[in-house]
Amino acid sequence: MCLPLPLQVRVMKQVAFERKQRAVREAVAIGDQLLRSRRRELLAAAFTAWHIQVRGWHMDAAHIPAMTVRVVWLAPCNARCQHTASA
Repeated sequence: MCLPLPLQVRVMKQVAFERKQRAVREAVAIGDQLLRSRRRELLAAAFTAWHIQVRGWHMDAAHIPAMTVRVVWLAPCNARCQHTASA
């Protein structure tokens, strides 16, 4: 059974429209997936940078007493040393 020409044209237009809509949905899904991936990468980079920064602060806080002990211990020695007194 053959459909009348206006009905065939309408069906072809509907099929073309559905294909375009499917392509748009796929493109949006790919874009959303790309955005999610980039957000995850950004979050991982921000967390890594924060972790390195916090670890650096902890390391500095742990080394400050040892560094001040060395400076306090070396300061009187440098004041009494003959090579610094003669210079």
